[in-house]
Amino acid sequence: MATSQRLKTLTTLYYVLILGGEKMEIDNKLSSIIGVIETVSEDTTLPRNIRRALTESVEHLKSDEENLVKVGAAVYVIESLTEDINMPPHARTQIWNILTALESILKELRESS
Repeated sequence: MATSQRLKTLTTLYYVLILGGEKMEIDNKLSSIIGVIETVSEDTTLPRNIRRALTESVEHLKSDEENLVKVGAAVYVIESLTEDINMPPHARTQIWNILTALESILKELRESS
């Protein structure tokens, strides 16, 4: 993944986490995070199992289930990647950032329930 693409990914996550705050609707946050996950999953330097798990998490996030369920399922799938020894360091950072964004949405959903 090119440096400019990584920077765009991190900028999007920063926007979702910091600037988006409560002003940004959950659906908009999810669509931004889906875009980031899809960008990371297109990185051909990542092992196939990691790309597959990222694609699976996008499928969960795009499902018709309740937001709490689909975000929880995506967090579960992505969390399993964090200990993969084959993950390149740059991808590990992006995975942690995605996970942080999803967990903040999960927290927001739990508080609003």
